[in-house]
This record gives sequence, C-alpha cells and structure tokens, in this order.
Amino acid sequence: MTAKSLLKLALVTVGFGLALSASTVPVQFVSTASGLGGPAGNGVYYYPYQLVVNGSTVTVACDDYDNSVYLGEKWNATVSTFSDLSQTMYYNGGAGVGKYQQAAWLYSQFQPTPPLTNSVNAAINWAIWDIMDADAPTYNAGNPTSNTSSVYWLNLAAAQNLSNFNFSDFVIYTPANGWPSADGMPQEYIGEVPEPGTMVLLLTGLLGLCCAAWKRRTLLS
Repeated sequence: MTAKSLLKLALVTVGFGLALSASTVPVQFVSTASGLGGPAGNGVYYYPYQLVVNGSTVTVACDDYDNSVYLGEKWNATVSTFSDLSQTMYYNGGAGVGKYQQAAWLYSQFQPTPPLTNSVNAAINWAIWDIMDADAPTYNAGNPTSNTSSVYWLNLAAAQNLSNFNFSDFVIYTPANGWPSADGMPQEYIGEVPEPGTMVLLLTGLLGLCCAAWKRRTLLS
C-alpha cells in the first residue's frame, strides 16, 4: 500500500470518528429488500438495515415503528451516545433512558445474518419497537415462551440487570432535518460502532505506517 493510500485510509477513519461527535451527519437509507430481514407475515421488514452515515456504511436496527423510509432517501441525523440521549426520539426528559438501554441489550442478542429471514431476529426487533411504543403490535404473541415471540424478548429484557452492560459501543441516529418536504419524518435507528479505543489504535497504526512509508519513499528518492 502506498503512502498516499495509507494517508487516505487514515483520513477516512478520522472522518468517521469526527462524524460521531458532530451535532448532525448526512444519512442515506441504502437497504434493498434483498438486504433486509424478512419480511415478516405482516409485510414489515426488520433487522438488519443499512445506512450510509457520512460516507460510511453501517448496519443498524430500527427502533421507530411509526415512521418509514424508502430506498435512497437522504436526511440529516443527530448522532447520540449513551452519555447524552437528550436528542433522541424517545428520551422524554430522561424517562426513556431505560428504554434505550433495553433496546441496546436486545440489539446485542441479534443472530448473525444471513439468513435474512430469521424469526428470532424478527421477534427481537419487534420487542425493540414494543419497548419504544406501547401501541406497536406484538410479534407471535400466542407463543410468549418462545424466542420467536416479541413477548419473550420483552420479558427477558425487562429482567436484565444492565448495570455492567457496555453501552459505549452504541449510537442512535435520530432524524434532525433535511428529508424531502413531501415525506414524513424518517425512522430512528440504533447500531454499534467500534470502541473509541479501537478507533484510536487503528488511526495511530495507520498514521505510523503512513509516516514510515513516506520516510522510506524520501530516502529512496
């Protein structure tokens, strides 16, 4: 890899890190039907979803049942971490923090994809929707002791002691502005990002390699 390529990769890493600390970032919904979970029996798609956030593709779950998006839709989103959830959709003066904590724990329980049609992942995503919105429908409510039921995951999330759960990996993308005026508000999403320490180590290593490559090029010229 050339010094220029290493520098470019380092700058991309810096850019993504800065994006997470910015007030708003550009977001685009890029999932096609072939890349979404489901659909479930009622035609609703579930985890995983893909967004392009400030130029980087991230995998997320939707926590907002009432709103909708379409392929290619663009908007600006506020990126929140668990250190400050005040800009999120369901914060509600702090009363919603516990909901986001349970949603993050549920996110950590998603099964790997593919396959994309996965009744367990459907039940988990429905549980997230049910936590955030009491009016959202339940999934497979007739089998509440099965891990293919959102009721099962709701009860399991409520029973968790999350005092030692690591929330630092999670971010919430909340619509801020910029969507087409003819459309309603886009959805809110929750997802994971690399730990800050991992990102710093990666950046440090990339910059070190870049400097070494540049020095070698200088000595050879």
